[in-house]
Amino acid sequence: MFCAFNSYLTVAVYRDDQTVTADRHSQNSNDFPRIVHADRIGGAQALEKSIQACYGTASCVVDARNPSMGAQNFSVNPFASPHHLNMPITIYTGAYSVQWDVSDDNAVTVDLPSDLKWILKGTTIEPSSPNTAIPASAFLKDSAGRNANDGGSGQGMLNARVYGIDGTISAGSRILTVSDAKNLRVGMAIAIVGGAGGVAGQETMLDGAITSAATQLTVAKVTGFPQAGSSNSTLAEYNYVMIDGEIICWRGIDGTTMQNLARGQFGTTPANHSDKASISALGTLVTEITDINKSTVTLLDKSVLTLTNTQVQAGANNVSVQGNGTISGNYIDRGVTPVGSVAVGGVLCYACSSMSIGEDILFTNLQHSGVFITGGRHNVISGHYRRIGRPSAGGAGLGADISLFGNACRNVIRSSTHQDGNYMVLIDDRSDDFNRLSGASSENDVRVGRQEGPEKYTSGVGIEGYSSRNKVTVGRISVTGTGSNAGLYVDATSQWPSATPVPAGNYFTFKSISSVGVAIRTANYFSGDSSNLFVGGVILKGSSALASKSDRIIQTHARLGAR
Repeated sequence: MFCAFNSYLTVAVYRDDQTVTADRHSQNSNDFPRIVHADRIGGAQALEKSIQACYGTASCVVDARNPSMGAQNFSVNPFASPHHLNMPITIYTGAYSVQWDVSDDNAVTVDLPSDLKWILKGTTIEPSSPNTAIPASAFLKDSAGRNANDGGSGQGMLNARVYGIDGTISAGSRILTVSDAKNLRVGMAIAIVGGAGGVAGQETMLDGAITSAATQLTVAKVTGFPQAGSSNSTLAEYNYVMIDGEIICWRGIDGTTMQNLARGQFGTTPANHSDKASISALGTLVTEITDINKSTVTLLDKSVLTLTNTQVQAGANNVSVQGNGTISGNYIDRGVTPVGSVAVGGVLCYACSSMSIGEDILFTNLQHSGVFITGGRHNVISGHYRRIGRPSAGGAGLGADISLFGNACRNVIRSSTHQDGNYMVLIDDRSDDFNRLSGASSENDVRVGRQEGPEKYTSGVGIEGYSSRNKVTVGRISVTGTGSNAGLYVDATSQWPSATPVPAGNYFTFKSISSVGVAIRTANYFSGDSSNLFVGGVILKGSSALASKSDRIIQTHARLGAR
């Protein structure tokens, strides 16, 4: 519930060097960019007010470069309060900090709309308090008010906005009819709940028959489904299963019983289901928009199911963070696990597309990831990465400098440097709990920057689950490589309870690897057609093990000191 606020705020803005008064509640716009000079507004919320002053314009430039502005604070998300901004915006910020609270019920979640360009000139973006985590109440929402955080991704200081709409599509069709297409554009990534059909790798069986009116169901095993206490368990509207063609939403789980059922979702019909009927998690089709004609959207891929008024989400397009600055999680004591639901990351790209991160942006002191892409397409990520993750977590570390997760495909990674983290890059299809975007992260082009400092990483680059046809280039890396970690690895994992993935066609090149434990490994699959290839200079230290005869290690220099 939002209360009406009738007091109008006016700020000084400048257009074509002419001072004008901008009413923040005005609906008027014109074809000229509005230029807002934040230093002439003044105060700790000058940047917030300047961004809000962009409302009602066709495009906007916020000039906040003057370092004399001092530390800035966001009391609200200025891109969405009091109005959602959906025009091209360019922001210049200077050598000062921009902070906001992320840790309690007053937490601010900053989401960046399409065509937002933020150019940092020595700026540090960070939480207002150290060693904090994000509560479930502050999870990123889409524009329809639905959760836009898969529960395993953490959440960013900066998040690409997620546009939430409804859509209808027929089985075998690429034509999606949407409730509102105004924020969609060709080339966007888009996620259609149910479009991937039932997920074969996440199946169980009914333990006892249910009627068409049943409000709970008991299953044989709940392995891989979101459990009580996990972050995914808070995402009630994301928990869908399919039984004999009926889609059922469940909210809450007690032991092996899924509770608070909403029957016959997305145009399916409630029905009786017999004991031991097969149950599968409902998969999301993550694809791209190839054409838009009014409310008709053409997709790159076909839907498996016929769906009526299903949930559809599309992340922001063409968001850019450039210049020279720092995005920090203010996570100073890495021996402490902050209280909260979700770790603080740098930038979250949830089903976003064509995002770019500049080569001189520093990500540091973050609990989980510098950049986390889940379901994203065609993003180009660079930057420096320092002190990311929790090395003490479970004795094996937690977090990656860059994560490509859950249907993240066709992205380009060109990192600058890495120092004192857990994973440099993790390419993965899911966490232990299934979530709405779970699926192969494939066809990414990753070039890892220089490893700096004396600290060893836990792993260099890992590829997990179904993720395939990724191209990875690394230089000289030094890792511990103990447990299930390695300098470079491909691992099917055991996270899919009813299938064994075969990650295939991944291609690595490297200069040298030094590992206390394992330098290179492939594991947990047995197919002869995996054909994962590692081509490099030299393994200075560390063992190697391959799961398949079609996987190969090719060294162009003699192997030295390997075990």
